[in-house]
Amino acid sequence: MAWAGVIALLIGLLMALAGWRATTNYSFWKDELFSAAAIADSWSGLLQHWILPDTAPPLYGILLKGWVSFTGPSELGHRSLSLLFALFTLIAAFLFRGLGSPLRTIVTILFLGLSPGFVGHAQEARNYALTMFWATCLTGCSLALPPRISDGSQYRSSTPLVGFYTLSSLGLSLSHYFGYLFAVVILLIDLRRHAFRGRTTAALALMGVLQIWPLLHLVLTGPAGKRLDRVQWIDVTPVIGTLEKYLAGVMPIVGIQTVLLLCTAGCIALLFPGLRHRFLKLCQRANSNYPEIMGEISHLLNVLGVFAILMVGVDLIRPISTARNYVVAIPATAFLMGDLALLIHSRATHAWAWAGRALLATILLALLADSVNELQKKTMPMMNYKALALTVNRTELCSRGCRTTSSPERISKYFDPAVLKPYRDGTDTSEELPVLGLGENMEVQRKLRQAHPNMLCFEPRQSKTGSVFLLITTEKKRQTSLENLHPCG
Repeated sequence: MAWAGVIALLIGLLMALAGWRATTNYSFWKDELFSAAAIADSWSGLLQHWILPDTAPPLYGILLKGWVSFTGPSELGHRSLSLLFALFTLIAAFLFRGLGSPLRTIVTILFLGLSPGFVGHAQEARNYALTMFWATCLTGCSLALPPRISDGSQYRSSTPLVGFYTLSSLGLSLSHYFGYLFAVVILLIDLRRHAFRGRTTAALALMGVLQIWPLLHLVLTGPAGKRLDRVQWIDVTPVIGTLEKYLAGVMPIVGIQTVLLLCTAGCIALLFPGLRHRFLKLCQRANSNYPEIMGEISHLLNVLGVFAILMVGVDLIRPISTARNYVVAIPATAFLMGDLALLIHSRATHAWAWAGRALLATILLALLADSVNELQKKTMPMMNYKALALTVNRTELCSRGCRTTSSPERISKYFDPAVLKPYRDGTDTSEELPVLGLGENMEVQRKLRQAHPNMLCFEPRQSKTGSVFLLITTEKKRQTSLENLHPCG
């Protein structure tokens, strides 16, 4: 019971970190505004106008609409659903690890709760926290299959476990399309290792069910290429770029160059017979003395490796990898770190074990520092639509209309779509109306300013400089107080 109290305190501290500044109702950023605008529509409108044309499955939007009807339309009301699932994620990791080995449980929870991917999305009105919850549940279920008894034999998979495995697979596949691919990978690997003792038919049926929504989504919305136009901005160098994004999602404190260097050094070391023999002997001893731990490590490495290979293949066809999409693999990495910590601890008298402990501690501290830094940037806020909207609405700057680089309906949380006109291109100079540059990068801002050399640029305080800005004529500026904005950098 003492260890349970320690872990409960640990989860509380990690949630305090994840929920830092959540109550301040800082501005939504571009993707969060999409979520807010989507659930402001009717139920039928949510499906027809937002879910079907989107590049994400429907579960998060449906849950968020129901949740906000209960919590209210504030920023915290939208973000609290992710906070809830972040808490569920840590609790799920604890339940699957249990108290059999407190060290393994604590390291698993610490790695998961300190990961920038977890902290950065725990209070975001997007589907990533929901995705990580289902990924934690599915990975935990996969590790529990097939159950073992004291003599090492295996028996028929229990009905409750298979049922929760099924629920987790469906929940993950309906939360994110990277989650769908991850669920397919885990299911295929579990089928190959005969984890569904006596329930193979049910597992195959689950594989078929997982394909229903993606196929239905494709049929109802036409060619996939049309929807993929929304991710034209993703540019991934084949193979190495995919691995770089993968690593940035699960272990952002380690660069791809470092990993390649370590892998090269390891391969070179194994070319020497003496070192190779010692390495093989060490692996054999570990397999003999700690078969359960080594079995889990092998399984998790298979899952993470096969998923990486699959995504390399997908990116070769159509690049879709971004670091944040790989948060689906963070729970598996956290379980792996817990197993490695236990394996290191089992060799407590060896010098390399102390080096391993020091490395794990360094990783956790680096994750904490990275998470705090990223959270500060996001809650600054990252894109300050709200401050710009307050100024525009207070001064009635758009009373005669404004042009916007975003779709007016997508920013309806803060702006009145009725007074906004879509910005066409640099030749759109028929009217000297103010231009709202919303959610754009520095290059787009530069092109907009070049297209309007006689207009001044102002932006609110935000960590992503130049992402939200206002272009206004000198004459209009003299007539308007922009006290919450400053000249663009």
